[in-house]
Amino acid sequence: MPNIIEIIQIDMSLFILNLILVIITISLERKNPTSALAWLFFMSLFPGVGFFFYLLLSQNISKRKIFKYTSEETAAYVSVLAHQRKSFESGSYVFNDNDINRYTDMILFHNKLSESFYTQNNRIKIYTQGRIKFDDLLDEIDGATQHIHLQYYIVKNDALSHRIFKACEHKANAGVEVRLLIDHVGGRHIPNKTIRRLRDSGCQVCFFFPSKFKYFNLKANYRNHRKIAVIDGKVGFVGGFNIGDEYLGYKKKVRQMERHPPSNYWRCCNSSTNAISPRLENSCKRTH
Repeated sequence: MPNIIEIIQIDMSLFILNLILVIITISLERKNPTSALAWLFFMSLFPGVGFFFYLLLSQNISKRKIFKYTSEETAAYVSVLAHQRKSFESGSYVFNDNDINRYTDMILFHNKLSESFYTQNNRIKIYTQGRIKFDDLLDEIDGATQHIHLQYYIVKNDALSHRIFKACEHKANAGVEVRLLIDHVGGRHIPNKTIRRLRDSGCQVCFFFPSKFKYFNLKANYRNHRKIAVIDGKVGFVGGFNIGDEYLGYKKKVRQMERHPPSNYWRCCNSSTNAISPRLENSCKRTH
């Protein structure tokens, strides 16, 4: 049985350890006092364990690394925005549709506030059913001649992902540049052999914020939720559909999928368009 002195020593050790962790937290959150106070209160209630949750959920540890552009990238994009802004302010910008002139103030507002670059001559198609969206995406992949860029949050290990991976492998073998960026948490169920097969075919496959442990990631609160596909720099798909059979309205089990056609569609807004701007703010497929 431990005596009182041993118990006091253990308590003091835990207190000192928690104090060190508190100091670390303050140093990491020094620019956000509100967040620091909240985490300090939580760590006081749950010594030791609280710091573990801080590492798991805090959003500030690697923020600068995630959202930091190079000086060249920043300068180039700011220059493009500034040049377009001046043409709007001087009235020299030529709209293909004269009716758009009435929205110049709104365009300038987004140019300044959200750094959105204005484009025209776009044709947009809205998707509300995943089956139609992915059929069109696969058609565009099949017709690609230069490059294919896919960026998705959730990519399941199922029939739909296999179709897309197979199409990418086929185009990579044909000499088309294929690049896939998948969130590490959202794509954790993709088998390693599938990744190797994609890379062996010539596809470039990367994972966003990967962890050494496939099913455990300390950066769980910082994920890449984008769903974007760009084909040959001409056609883009953005919106809410991830890559998974449930987004087609199918049930989870393959046997049920084969016997029962989809009835309850996953309702999302997605779109495609032909004229890719630096920033796409809406769900759409764009085409010139």
